[in-house]
Amino acid sequence: LILTVLGTGVRRSLNRSFAAFAAMEVFWAVSSLLLRLSLWLDIGSPVLLGELATLGISLMSIPLLVFAVRYVDAPRRWPDTASLAGTGIVAFTAYFLFQHRIVLNPRLLPGGAVTLQLSRAGLLLAPVLIVFLGWSLFLFWSNRRRVGERYFGFSVLVLIVGFVTGGILNFPFPILSITNTIGVSLIGYGVISRQLLNPLREREARLRVVNRIASAVGRSLEIDAVMETVYQEVTPLFRSDAFFVALYEEQTCELEFRLQVDEGNREPPDRRRLGSGLTSWVIQNRKPLLINDFDHLPEGVPKPEMYGTMKTPASWLGVPMLIGNKAVGVICIQTYQSRPYGEEEQQLLTTIADQVGIAVQNARLYETAARELSERRHTERSLRESEEKFRNLAEQSPNMIFINAGGRVVYANRKCEEVMGYSRAEFYDEKFDFLSLIEPDDVPRVQAGFQRHLAG
Repeated sequence: LILTVLGTGVRRSLNRSFAAFAAMEVFWAVSSLLLRLSLWLDIGSPVLLGELATLGISLMSIPLLVFAVRYVDAPRRWPDTASLAGTGIVAFTAYFLFQHRIVLNPRLLPGGAVTLQLSRAGLLLAPVLIVFLGWSLFLFWSNRRRVGERYFGFSVLVLIVGFVTGGILNFPFPILSITNTIGVSLIGYGVISRQLLNPLREREARLRVVNRIASAVGRSLEIDAVMETVYQEVTPLFRSDAFFVALYEEQTCELEFRLQVDEGNREPPDRRRLGSGLTSWVIQNRKPLLINDFDHLPEGVPKPEMYGTMKTPASWLGVPMLIGNKAVGVICIQTYQSRPYGEEEQQLLTTIADQVGIAVQNARLYETAARELSERRHTERSLRESEEKFRNLAEQSPNMIFINAGGRVVYANRKCEEVMGYSRAEFYDEKFDFLSLIEPDDVPRVQAGFQRHLAG
């Protein structure tokens, strides 16, 4: 188990803490086996071997708590401090342990179990083991649904039962060996599953999310619906605590924060000028920005502008939505927990942003077309209303009203029919000559006046 887990990444503190826990188990198991052989063959120093076994089982629970904290992504400050204090207590007690003041009279029972008598000083080690095992059990059990591996809590419970019955109560049966083997095996399987199998499951889940987003944004031409789909899919996938989408309008040089959510609370939409913030940096440079340490920002990167809870994120990842070389917006995820984003998350969010960028562009074109169509319909309605008002006024006018277009009469009111004696059908006929209504001697004068009128 130790070699398998370390082989998946020796630099990860999660792997190192499990390896330390398993190493203490190995140390205890070897010491216990040698103790049995020493008592059975009546050779060596059973007291020293009993002291080594006691030291191993006392140290076992400390790296288990360190491992549990990192496995469930819990805050590390107090558990790590307690682990250092627990190590100090065990180290202090070890002095008395190897002075032969704690482990007394080791004996091998007929059933194969080994019993030890502990002095009062040895009782200092028992609370340390119980506290750290209980703390680990609480972390695994309270986070079982989020972590998705419920047998971890059961494995620690098995270790506690084994320690109480076999270590403290000294049952005449090798129950401690059985419970430790079961507990370590279950935890080891969980670590290997997480390190080897879970990455495959996560990649499969991420591909499914990408496909769902591509399908959803391809069906919708409304920007708000696209943004909501992306938020609902991206947040659980990246386990982000804060999320926003900002759309960039190049003509006005403004950022529209269309959707902002911080720890489940939705912030109202906001518009800002393109400035010196992190989002503006992503737009201006047209490339992703990943920050895992706000105390040491990369050169040229501005300080962040907080919103919502005003917390400083532990990890901030923003990627541009690009159409060719043109940035149309930014998708940003943030976490306040100690689980920094990396290259894999950046590549995945970039893939999603590329799809969303196309959807946003299509939705903008749709919104523009819908707005132009609405304006055109409004204009046409206004023209119809204006024409209707004109006709009502013209028909009731006591004066003759003609509308001449290109030498043809296209409108004549009722007064024209009454005074001139022509019907409207005759006025509108292509062969009708408007000049026939004028005395021949007056035609040149009327034409000259008409041309002056047209010339303004």
